[in-house]
Amino acid sequence: MLIKMNDKHIVNIAQIEEFAKVGNIINFKIKNRKEKYEWINSTLTKFKYFNLSKKNKGFARKYIMSITGMSKSQLTRLIALKKRIGVILLSPRRKHTFPKKYDARDIALLAKTDNAHFRLSGPATVEILKREYRVFKKMEYSNISNISSSHVYNLRSTRQYESMSLTYTKTKSTCVSIGEREENLNLMVFLGS
Repeated sequence: MLIKMNDKHIVNIAQIEEFAKVGNIINFKIKNRKEKYEWINSTLTKFKYFNLSKKNKGFARKYIMSITGMSKSQLTRLIALKKRIGVILLSPRRKHTFPKKYDARDIALLAKTDNAHFRLSGPATVEILKREYRVFKKMEYSNISNISSSHVYNLRSTRQYESMSLTYTKTKSTCVSIGEREENLNLMVFLGS
């Protein structure tokens, strides 16, 4: 159930202080970033944030952080943006992401191969994948046959692979006996001479 919050009745810092007393009980979440930024922009404008005293700015920040769920550093960045350009806008830029070379089908083939061969090492698995395509002419292996052995380990750590994999063993630790005496050996040497 979606409930819209109406905070038009909160118009001064004294009301924010009162809200802070009961605000800890209520959890708010604004899911849409655009709406969140618009609300922060209008709230800063409504309270004339840049004209407030340091103490009252703290109350306004706590109010905004409790409603939006933002961290202090995120809010500081947005307030600086508001001060610099006069409005908080959602940036249309997105970080560059590399296209996925291996899709769900390729991960399923890797899991199938590992299940059949009891999860061999990365280089051995790469050779099997190459043979499936080049020797046995299985066209579904055309994309994954070019995988590097290090990337095999990356795909093995995906959630999809782990849900399909039947074989999984952690590396077994070996016990090194540093500093332990072998008294039985010394006793046999003594008795044998």
